[in-house]
Parts: sequence; C-alpha cells; structure tokens
Amino acid sequence: MVSEPGSIELCFSDLEAATSGVVGVAPTDTVERAVTLMVLRDFSQLPVLSGPRSLKGAISWKSLGESRLRSYPKEVRECMKTPNVVGLASPVLPALATISAHDFVLVQDRNATLAGIVTAADITLEFGWLAKPFLLLGEVERRLRALLARGARPEDVMADVVPDGESPPSSFEEVTLGELERSFERPEIWQELRIDLDRGEFVKSLSEVRKLRNQMVHFRGEPPDPARIQTLESFARVLRLVGA
Repeated sequence: MVSEPGSIELCFSDLEAATSGVVGVAPTDTVERAVTLMVLRDFSQLPVLSGPRSLKGAISWKSLGESRLRSYPKEVRECMKTPNVVGLASPVLPALATISAHDFVLVQDRNATLAGIVTAADITLEFGWLAKPFLLLGEVERRLRALLARGARPEDVMADVVPDGESPPSSFEEVTLGELERSFERPEIWQELRIDLDRGEFVKSLSEVRKLRNQMVHFRGEPPDPARIQTLESFARVLRLVGA
C-alpha cells in the first residue's frame, strides 16, 4: 500500500479497503441474491457491474429501503443508485465529506477496474490505526512532563541551555522532548523523582521514543510500524505504572 510516486498526501491507494477487491452483482440479478450476499458477507452495499470495467451503479440497504417505499423491486437494477467513484491515486481528505454523506465510495484503478470499496467504517478504522502512534506519543510526552515536575522546576532543568539574557521557561510545556531526555539523564534530578527503575534503561527507552517522534514528523501515509507502536505502548505503560 503505497501512494503514487512523489505523493505527500494520504491517497486511497494507502488504504487497505481500497485495494481489497469487490463482490458485485449484475443489474439483472434478483434482489434476493443481493440481499443474501450482503447478509452473508456483512456488507452494507454492493457494486452493480455488467463486467470488470462496466460499473452500472450500487445497491445498498438504504437504496433498497427507499425503493421498497415506492414498489417491490425484483431485480437489482430497480433499486440501484449512482455511486460516488474515486481513483486509487486520489487524496483521501477531500473525499471524507462525501464518504460521510453517502456512507461509501467505490475505488477504481487506472484501467477503470473496480479495486475496492471504502466505507465510513473503514475510514474510522484506518484513521484510528494511523493516528494511534501520534496519540500514544502525545500521552508519553504529557506523562514525562508530569513526572519531571515531581522533582524539578523548569528553570532548573533549563539552566544550562538557556542563552544569556533570555528567561528560562516557566512551564514544562515549553521543554522539548530532547530536553526532557537530557533532564532524566541527570543523576540529581533522577534521585529526586524517587522511581524504583534503572535510570540507564529508562533513558535508553526514552531515546528510542524521541527517535520515533522525529520519524513521525515526516509521516507520509505509510502504514504504522507495529514495532513502533509496541515501543510507544510499552513506554506509556511504564509511565502509567510509576504514576506519571
């Protein structure tokens, strides 16, 4: 799952659902067949195709319900709607409003072959997964600042790095992650924190977190690395255990 060469946006090609293929029905298929497929596969919609590159529409629980208010459709073509279609190389963010309003979009590749369906539920899962490392990093930084505040003052931590003539920070919110790391390296500060952990191992893990943060600043839509998430989860768990 990679974006088009040179892309710096999150594109549909980055989303697993957009490239997972589709299960479709034909316009002349019975409504019962479409309903059965949706129930068996736990789908809320199906594309209507007369061939791999011949998209005719889409049937969904919503379109079926609206059609049954007017009549009792027997064939899929009687209750299909015109779907919203995007390309694999299309950026995701501009399409979020469309997905929210219509529940899904169909995704086509360069050859107009249907590559997948992206639903509102898919977006929730994908963005939750992509956001997880950023949320964990935010938690880690907040807990580190709270922990350091138990045994030090910002002006003491930054005393050696503030240029002459400048005032030291009045809050740990103004201290960078790298400066936090250097603070935990100092034996006198560590002793004041009264944590029953090895300072060297703690700082080594914190250094890994800082490196991950620097990598995440250059995030380009790649799937999150499970090892990265594990590192952040483990360090966040340690901070929770020490009451930070």
